Parts: sequence; C-alpha cells; structure tokens
Amino acid sequence: MKYLPLLLAGLLFSSSAIAASEKIPVYEVEILVFKNMQIEDQGSELWLQDIDPNNQPDVDNASPAGGGVPAESEIRKISDKLLASGDYTIISHKRWIQDAIPKTEAKLIRIANGEEKLDGTVLFYKGRFLHVNLNLVLTEELMAAENGGDNKGMDGNTSFGNTANYFIIKENRRVRSAALNYFDHPRFGVIVQVNKVNASKH
Repeated sequence: MKYLPLLLAGLLFSSSAIAASEKIPVYEVEILVFKNMQIEDQGSELWLQDIDPNNQPDVDNASPAGGGVPAESEIRKISDKLLASGDYTIISHKRWIQDAIPKTEAKLIRIANGEEKLDGTVLFYKGRFLHVNLNLVLTEELMAAENGGDNKGMDGNTSFGNTANYFIIKENRRVRSAALNYFDHPRFGVIVQVNKVNASKH
C-alpha cells in the first residue's frame, strides 16, 4: 500500500496532462444580413413586433464584429447575386474568428449598421453541437402621413406623427460546419456560415 500515494499522484498528473493537451476548436464565423426590397408585395406578412424593453439585444456587452470578407467567400457570391437581382439590399456582411467554447464562456458579437438602423447580437458557441444564437432588430421609422393620408403603425392603426416598425429575428439554432444556415424573415434575412480554421488551438 505504500505505493498507492505514488500511483494516485501519477494518475492525477496524467489526467492533468491530458486536460492540458485538449485543444479548443477555432472557427471562422461569417454573417450576411440583407433586406427584402419588395415590401409592397408583402401585405400583412411582415411579422411586425413590439420591442420588449426587458428583452432587448445586450449590445452594450457585445464586441464589434470583424471586418473584411475575401472575394472567394461563398457567402460573398450569394451577396453579389442578391444585389444583382435588384430585389435585395445588403445591410451588413461581417467575418471574424473565434473559439468554439461553451455558451457560458462565449462572447456576444455586435452586428450593427446605423444607416440601416440594424442592431443586435450574435452568439456562437459549442455545447454538444455548434450553435448560433441571433437577436437582431431592424428598425424602420415611419414619417407623419402627408395630406391626411393613412400611415400604418405597428398595431395596424392609422398613426400621425413619427412611429417605427420593428422587424426581429431572434432564434437559437444548431448549425453544421461549412453549411449555409438561413434565418428567414419576410422583411430581412440572415445567412450564417461557420468554418473550422484549423484542427485545434491550445
């Protein structure tokens, strides 16, 4: 039994060495946000929503998204086709690299475009599977009705004075590496792709 402490110490050291050698997968996350310009054809199918003041995107605790997207990006080719159709406009196209870590440790990424009044967050994390959690809000201001005309507010009632329509994509979805993941909404849409950068990272 005198060798038991040495044996246990050896096992503990071995376990620590294995844990230290475990590596964190690194992924490239790319997101494209685009707006459907055929709004006049949508009728009442725009999914207008009120903003819940207690459940807004936590943009204050989010980091800014990355920048440039290479020409060979698969999503860039989709973006070019959307623009060429004349039916869509690109609101935001970002790409960044981050570790695939548990949800409790993952950092929020902010996706914003002040000109288009888009703001919100993306959370990419790894549980048993890879997940993307979107919480994006597209705001469209409605100006006062002219010449006594109707100006429909969010509740469908005639509104005089400034009002706004809020279009929200809030969804948590399992995603697969290298696959194109489409988050649908009649007014605006989001395409997300995550690609493993390298096998691992210390």
